[in-house]
Amino acid sequence: MTKNRRAFTLLELLLVLALLAIMAAFSWPALRGSMGGQSLRSAGDQIRTNWLRARTKAITSGEAMSFRYQPGTGRYRIEQRTEQQLLLAAFSASSGGVGQPGGGVPPAAVQSVAPPAPVPPAEDELPDGVSFAGGEVMADSRASRLAAEDRVRSMGDGTWSEAVLFYPDGTATAAQVVVVGARGRAIAIELRSLTGDVRVGPIFSIEEVQR
Repeated sequence: MTKNRRAFTLLELLLVLALLAIMAAFSWPALRGSMGGQSLRSAGDQIRTNWLRARTKAITSGEAMSFRYQPGTGRYRIEQRTEQQLLLAAFSASSGGVGQPGGGVPPAAVQSVAPPAPVPPAEDELPDGVSFAGGEVMADSRASRLAAEDRVRSMGDGTWSEAVLFYPDGTATAAQVVVVGARGRAIAIELRSLTGDVRVGPIFSIEEVQR
């Protein structure tokens, strides 16, 4: 004598599918938030790694390195800033600029320095869905020398942030950069000037900060 095996009815299958859909709808926000948090942490680690690499490159090459980004996007640029550029920028800032009213011919020390072979800037982007919300650079006297040059250069290729600089002596300009991801969540990355240490902060709601 065999027992009859009861099969699922179409109605039962539809009920199970409906329950699965409801469970997925409730769990999706938490899953999405977890994925967004992971993207933010990856972006913070990416910036920290690039800052440490730029500092190391400045120390080993003997030339300053700069980091700039485009607010509202995930795009950033790292490039070498030679001593020639620093001297010319310093002279231009103090005398009004070469060929400008109040300007003049650069000092012989600057003229006699042959510019090194240009090193092309390296550009990259943050993970998808993460962008630069802004930041602050505590510019020192060395950093302010390049501010005018950067503003002029930015006119041709979009709006770039003020440069975060890394110097051959291991110091840097103190800075804080904020990146934002999904649902208004953000992370702040801080750079210390004297030691060049980088700290990636916890995730927070940028909407609460902007209130």
